[in-house]
Order: sequence, then C-alpha cells, then structure tokens
Amino acid sequence: MSARTKFRPPGGWDRWTVVMCKPDATDRGLVRPILEWIAGTVTIVQVQEVVVTARQILAHYADMLELQHRFRSTSAPI
Repeated sequence: MSARTKFRPPGGWDRWTVVMCKPDATDRGLVRPILEWIAGTVTIVQVQEVVVTARQILAHYADMLELQHRFRSTSAPI
C-alpha cells in the first residue's frame, strides 16, 4: 500500500475499532497486556505504533479545546 493510499478495512469502518494507548501505558509496559486482553474478545488484524506530533494532538482535541471553559472547576481543589 502506498503512502497515498488510504487504508480501508474490509467491510468498512462501521465494523472496526481503533484502540489508542496513552503514553503512560507505553511507559509502564502495558500495551501488550491491553492488546492481549482485547484479543480475548475480538480479532486484532493490525497493530501500528505511532508517535504523534503536538500539531496532531491539537487537531484531534480542537473541539475539546473550544469547550474547555465548560470543564473548569469553580470550587477549590481537593
């Protein structure tokens, strides 16, 4: 598959799930156990490790950044 070819799973995306493990899971060596646990229920057909850029993170969470004022607590921290 060339870099310009977009991956489309057989049957389309409506029958697929993408699992992302956060950096702390990677740091703690939990990615494999997490995937093994998931594989007990579903078939994993592809695993790809990706390191995202700050720009990709901001693009992914852009909608949440626009709403961040709704999540700020007005109470004192516990």
